[in-house]
Amino acid sequence: MICRPVYFDAQGHVLAPQFYCADQSHGQALLNAISGYTHSGLSVARFTVVAAESTATTPGTYSSIYDAAELNFNTLTSSSRVRIYVPAPASTMFKPDQETVDPSAIGSLISAVLANATDPGGVALYQFTGGVRRHFPPAR
Repeated sequence: MICRPVYFDAQGHVLAPQFYCADQSHGQALLNAISGYTHSGLSVARFTVVAAESTATTPGTYSSIYDAAELNFNTLTSSSRVRIYVPAPASTMFKPDQETVDPSAIGSLISAVLANATDPGGVALYQFTGGVRRHFPPAR
């Protein structure tokens, strides 16, 4: 199943990444875990049905949804690489260089991704392989 959350920031920008999960309950569990590491708000998450969320944005070092933490995972049975994005990430997710994700700072998020996300073919994720801060240009 595809989960497509719609995040927003205090500047009114919107970002809609997608990830795969077995079902809506797994997708919601992953969204709940991501919410602990983002300064953005979540307006809607689309699963098989539309589930609305209403959370506020919070101020932070990276308060724009165009700044994101990219978390990379592999599956055990294939060479699939899956990326999970945390928009407007908390600065505490990163090592002192503020570019590299610190796995020891996001253990609960890594566990939630491994327990709930899949690759596009439905294969469970096996391993966190690292993460970095990304900046996306605004959509035009």
